Amino acid sequence: MEKFFKRYQMVLWILFIVLLIPLLAATVYNRPSVDDLIQPVKEHNAYLSGGNVLAADWNDMLAAYQNWSGLYFHMLLARIPPMVFDYTLAWIHPIFFLLFLAGSVFLFIRTLGRVLSVRRLYMNHIALLLVIEFLLFMPATDQGIYWFTGAVAYTFAFSLALCVYALFLSWVFLKGKPAGQTIKLIGVCAGGFLLAGTNFSTNTVSLVLFVLLAAYALWKKKTSWLVLLPVGVYLAGFVLSMAAPGNAARYTVDGYTGETSYVETFLITFRDSFGYILEQRTLFLFSLLFLPVLVTVAQEKSWNCGHPVWALLLSFGVFAAGFIAPVHARRFLGDPRLINVQFFMLSLLVVFNLLYLIRFFRGRFKHSEKPPENQKKFWTRFVLGAGMVVIAATLVTVQFHPFALNSQIPSLRAAARLRDGTLKTYAEEYDALVALAMSRPDADIVLTAMPYSDFFYPLALDSNETYWQNIAFTQYYAGKSIVYIPPEEE
Repeated sequence: MEKFFKRYQMVLWILFIVLLIPLLAATVYNRPSVDDLIQPVKEHNAYLSGGNVLAADWNDMLAAYQNWSGLYFHMLLARIPPMVFDYTLAWIHPIFFLLFLAGSVFLFIRTLGRVLSVRRLYMNHIALLLVIEFLLFMPATDQGIYWFTGAVAYTFAFSLALCVYALFLSWVFLKGKPAGQTIKLIGVCAGGFLLAGTNFSTNTVSLVLFVLLAAYALWKKKTSWLVLLPVGVYLAGFVLSMAAPGNAARYTVDGYTGETSYVETFLITFRDSFGYILEQRTLFLFSLLFLPVLVTVAQEKSWNCGHPVWALLLSFGVFAAGFIAPVHARRFLGDPRLINVQFFMLSLLVVFNLLYLIRFFRGRFKHSEKPPENQKKFWTRFVLGAGMVVIAATLVTVQFHPFALNSQIPSLRAAARLRDGTLKTYAEEYDALVALAMSRPDADIVLTAMPYSDFFYPLALDSNETYWQNIAFTQYYAGKSIVYIPPEEE
């Protein structure tokens, strides 16, 4: 079986690279938009005037805590993107977010494998399949990868969370030298405090997981009461983000009520979370590809996995916790950038529950722990068959034309837009608009055509010059005012 998995992984690595290349190539044409222009205005101006960018960032975060949002770490990061120094540096952060996402998945899964004493070969296999699943079916790459503000709030926060979880597991369950344990503890406390200030969905899920992991470790006597220290530090950061005066101020500005009762929040979250899970048919089909490695792991380990219904309910509770904040504030599941990380979380939970159920049924029905001799041939056929099923289901969303390929799969969309030149056109039109604004700093600019891309998160200028995105553009670049009047409104 080892040879089978090594060959299987070789195919998966090739697929991962093939999926990654067009996403990375598209970054060349990425440009800042929406919040990427309004949030770092002070920092950008500080750079242009030779001021202290980091000091401006810190002061801006403190001001935002009072009048906009308590998410202190997000406010700190969102105001200092690479584009602060040059807007054409918008290619840097998508590469970082993609690689950090993949790296954090491998770190978390491999650390979990060490805790569970599972061979690295199998855990690498699981991690690689998860990363491929993320790249194939991520709901919104425009908001989750290429748009800095959205990506740093959610995709980065999710990746950071996986790193902190891995460090926490390593500190609690993988004992090492005292100096190493101290470094891990400091890392968990610092990382947890920063994580609590990212977004209200990831920090709610993380709070639940930290409490559950700490309770389990104390119950199994895997650690001392010191395990409550990082939980306490995280809780302090969570309270700090929740208690900020800026949260209430933002409710007023955005028109959110925040008046949904806790009972209503719980019921709506339960209903909508369950409905979302039922809609993810492609995710469950793709999970078939995990079965060979999960069954192999279940055969080699003798874990006592009982009460599967409780395990499923607990997993559902962890998943649904990510939707509590948007449901309570706005009675809906959240923007696409939030749905991205909920999709990632659901993918992880499905894999864990599949492994748990497989181990439960093996123990329940007393299957022989000795793998059958023809297992390699069986799993080879299974993977090929399951792969064909997944491909067939995926192709439902793909439209073939003689010279183009349209699909919801991000890599295929990127490849298609690179091939037809629309990304290049978008970047050229954006650059021309910036050049126009900077060459006429005192002019009232009227646009009848606006740079647009259906792959990136584009500009959204309005016919009203006082619209916040119009103001953001002129403050960040130049121009007395700017408006966009579509041809039919002229």
